[in-house]
Amino acid sequence: MGTIAFIAAFFMAVQPLYAAETGKDEIIKKVEARFSSIKNFSASFRQKQFDASLGETEVSGGSVTMQKPLKMRWEYIEPQKQSVVSDGKTIYFYMPSDRQVMVEPLGNILTSRSPALFLAGGHKLSEIFRMELEPAADEDKMKGGIKLSLVPKEKSLTVTRILLHVKSGDYTISAFTIYDWIGNRTEIEFTEMKINGRINQSVFTFNRPAGVEVVEMPRLDFGTE
Repeated sequence: MGTIAFIAAFFMAVQPLYAAETGKDEIIKKVEARFSSIKNFSASFRQKQFDASLGETEVSGGSVTMQKPLKMRWEYIEPQKQSVVSDGKTIYFYMPSDRQVMVEPLGNILTSRSPALFLAGGHKLSEIFRMELEPAADEDKMKGGIKLSLVPKEKSLTVTRILLHVKSGDYTISAFTIYDWIGNRTEIEFTEMKINGRINQSVFTFNRPAGVEVVEMPRLDFGTE
């Protein structure tokens, strides 16, 4: 499933010295504190999804609004319109071209501790992941300045690790890449990010258009915690 590319030449220039002067544990602590302080955000996003079986990459993009815990709305504009909406309990996958929406209890596929839902899960990063600071190449600096490797503490069926790109200035996540067990990866970069603003809660409600078929998936006994 489921952004924030802040390109600053100044941070690119000072990053090697900055990383040397700031200890690994201090950086991780500041990233954790910044992440915990973000209760909601909205942004534009660019996504690259690599399919290992086909050796192909699909590029897409649109807008996202997210609120902890577990509420989100991803609106894809390209290459075709589609929506992914969660109200915290139920998730809706809607593709207008199919005239169909798949409705599924969120707990069937994700929990609040799921690595795949870390942005909206409401838990501290350190509760879910083992976190390590990684060297940042020039291309990494353009996505934020600091790179962190996150490995799930509990084995996940969908995620082996996540690479975070974080701004050197305020420790906000600017991009991330999710890797799975079969070699697929999804990279998302954010732009125009607005943090902890006022969000109309109706954005997390899916309003079914007339004539759209509803496909309901059965509830499984996993829960959302």
